[in-house]
Amino acid sequence: MTEHSLTEFCELPRFDNWMTRLLSGHVSILFPTVNNFLYQLAINNLKRAFFFVGFTERLPESVDAFSKICGYDKFVYDLDFRNTRQDNNARVGRTVLSKELLSSKDRRRLEQSHRFDLRLYSVAAEYFAPGTGLPSHKRSEMSVKGTK
Repeated sequence: MTEHSLTEFCELPRFDNWMTRLLSGHVSILFPTVNNFLYQLAINNLKRAFFFVGFTERLPESVDAFSKICGYDKFVYDLDFRNTRQDNNARVGRTVLSKELLSSKDRRRLEQSHRFDLRLYSVAAEYFAPGTGLPSHKRSEMSVKGTK
């Protein structure tokens, strides 16, 4: 097995803007790299096919919003929302990856090689409110019905 740096690993062709590939529906080798066509297709699919999008950095709010949409007063979950990966890594003596471990050069390389995924995330964060997970037009419909 070949060893790669984090930057090299993330730049492998199979990880080329993975979320954009998935949401565009074109994960195959027919499109060796993601382009504007696939990016636009991913945005259209995101807006047309998803009624809710949650955000891991706001997991408690996302779980609560999703449970309300599904008709539960409070979704019953037994999750501790602290950074369990960090806690587990500390327990076994591994280093937790932080933004500071990447050089600014590597950060720029990764931002460039995953630019479509970063742009897609921005669109999703704007279109699907982190507090509700609903698209903007659905949020206004929910407000009118009194179920904010």
